[in-house]
Amino acid sequence: MIFGQHFYEVEPGLYSFSMEEKYDEYLGLGNAILLGIKTSYFSAVAHPDRIFRRKPNWDVSMTELSKEIISAVKEKGILMEINASSIRRKQYKQEFWDLVPRDVRTIEGIDAHSVAELNEEFEINL
Repeated sequence: MIFGQHFYEVEPGLYSFSMEEKYDEYLGLGNAILLGIKTSYFSAVAHPDRIFRRKPNWDVSMTELSKEIISAVKEKGILMEINASSIRRKQYKQEFWDLVPRDVRTIEGIDAHSVAELNEEFEINL
């Protein structure tokens, strides 16, 4: 099973996608990813770098959270997905992937939610 963390519950009934200020969203998403990894239910984490999509500039807190996620993935021996759609949509964070050691296994994905999106990605990448 692939774990994808796209939003989180900030408080009962309030979810991160409805927050006005979203620059710190990555903190909640990162913590949720860490909790998901620790369950051992998943064999891969989908596009973990995308949690930083709303942050325009890389900073120390992003590096620290990234290292925690990478360490947890490595400890559990699960995969991390590098997502072609993230690259195309400019939501890919090279700074995250630069922290990933070579012994951490990765897979490439597309993140298509329909056949039309899947076809679109294949047409772009051919």
